[in-house]
Amino acid sequence: MTAAVIKDNLSIWNAKAAPGEGTPSRCITVDRGEHLSRQGLRLELITSLMVVLVALAIPFAACSQSTSLDSYTLLTVDPEEWEAKNIFDEHGIIQVDYGDRGIQYNPITIAQYAIANYEKYMSTREDKYKITFLTQFEYLRNNFDVISDEMIGFPYHFPVPNYGLEPVFYSGMAQGQAISVFARAYLLTHDETILPLIKKANNFMLHPVSDGGTLRYTPEGNVWIE
Repeated sequence: MTAAVIKDNLSIWNAKAAPGEGTPSRCITVDRGEHLSRQGLRLELITSLMVVLVALAIPFAACSQSTSLDSYTLLTVDPEEWEAKNIFDEHGIIQVDYGDRGIQYNPITIAQYAIANYEKYMSTREDKYKITFLTQFEYLRNNFDVISDEMIGFPYHFPVPNYGLEPVFYSGMAQGQAISVFARAYLLTHDETILPLIKKANNFMLHPVSDGGTLRYTPEGNVWIE
């Protein structure tokens, strides 16, 4: 991969839509060299995407030796703000009231609330935040779909009519944020059984939409994780 073909300032952005509404959540834009075929470009894009993901979320080799990850940027950082705006089940798992669609478990909301508690625990070392983080993590660990021996997905069991989505569907943003939760849970617990789940969630996130995954190409050949 050369600088002449791939811009070294990859642009990664988070969609501003409400979590779980089914919109593409992240985009990586890469300049194409005219001498590359579309097939060759796609290979370069996937390689670039994998490098970014490893750098940001799942540094397996370093994870066993590291004790922290960089702070995670959330729209709502304070766990108390989450608690004031949402509801919780009897086990303390955050839920969302979608009105006529009922009270639902949204994997993105659960992951973001988990990360908010993780960040608060890291800054205060108050056990209540660690416990809440691990409670949300355990929900995600026990509520995924096995897509194949090498892939797992975090499902949505309610419709999103604005985007024509009917259950069950999957979100690339949910996959990525669940990976972020799992990586942090591993750092706290050193539970080796978490690592294969990170890999399987990542595999499904990078699986093509046409085959049930969350990876899609734009007409220009750029990569979207939906």
